Amino acid sequence: MQQLNLDFHSEGQLLAAAHDGRSFALHHFDTGEVLFRASDDNDLQSSDAVFSPDGRFVAWG
Repeated sequence: MQQLNLDFHSEGQLLAAAHDGRSFALHHFDTGEVLFRASDDNDLQSSDAVFSPDGRFVAWG
């Protein structure tokens, strides 16, 4: 079963979506446009992508 973890930027314009912990993407919420994408081939990893409290960084690990 695939799991999707979501975190919204505090201003509501950006969405971080982590897919089963192997990858995450940063989307523009209104259009769905992918602004950035990162992935890791390690399928044993499981992690969320979250915005820092000030909204300047995305943590994923």
